[in-house]
Amino acid sequence: MKLRIPAFLIAVVIAVPCFIAQGGNSFLYGGSRIYSTDATQMGRDLLSVEEEYGASNPLVIMVPKGDTSKESALSEELKDNENVTSVISYVDSVGSTIPDGFVPSDSLSQLYSENYSRFVVTISTEESEEGWTEKLNEVYKICEKYYGDEARIAGDLASTRDLKETITEDNSRVNTLAIAFVFAILLFNFKSITLPVILTLVIELSIWINLAIPYVQGTTLHCFRQRQKIFRKLQKE
Repeated sequence: MKLRIPAFLIAVVIAVPCFIAQGGNSFLYGGSRIYSTDATQMGRDLLSVEEEYGASNPLVIMVPKGDTSKESALSEELKDNENVTSVISYVDSVGSTIPDGFVPSDSLSQLYSENYSRFVVTISTEESEEGWTEKLNEVYKICEKYYGDEARIAGDLASTRDLKETITEDNSRVNTLAIAFVFAILLFNFKSITLPVILTLVIELSIWINLAIPYVQGTTLHCFRQRQKIFRKLQKE
C-alpha cells in the first residue's frame, strides 16, 4: 500500500517526457532507405552513387493521350523546376510535330499506350532529405495544372508520399482503437476496472519508452520496422 503512491508518481514522471519525446520522432515511410547502409554491399554501392552524383528518384507520370501541345507545355514547365533533372516523353524524344505513325511500334510503346502518354521524370531528392515532400508536391501541382485529377503519378517517392499521408492521418485513430480493444479484452478477462486500467497504462508506457529512446539518440526510424519490433516485444512479454 505504501508503495502505490510513489510508484504512481514515478510512472507519471517517466510517462510525461516519454510521451512528448515519442511524438517528436522522425520516421521514414518508404523502403528506399532500408538497405542504404554500410552493412550491405548494395547499401555501400547506393551510398557511393549518391555521394558522387547526388540523390535522385524517378517518377512515372501518365497523362491522357492526344494533346501534344499540352504535353509540350507540361514537359517545359517540369524542366523549368529546379528539382527536376530530366524529363523523357514522346514530345521530348520524338517531337510534338511528328505523328506517332512514323515511330516504330516497339519504341512507341515505351512512351504511348492506347489512352495514355508516359513521362519519366527524375527529381533530385530522396525521403531522408528535408523538404522532400514539398519538392514532390511541386511536381504534383504542375501535373494538376494541365491535367487536373486525370494525371497519374507512380514511383518510390510517390508511394512513400501516399503512405506518409495515410499513416499520419490514421495514426491517432488506430492508436485510440488499439487502446480501446486492449482495455476491452483485459476487462473481459479480469472482470474488474482497476486492473485493466493499470495494465493498459503499463502497456502504453512501455510503447512510449520504446519510442522515446530513438528520439533521445537522434535516430530516424523506419515506420513499419519500428512497429514490428514493438509488437514482437509486447508479444514476448
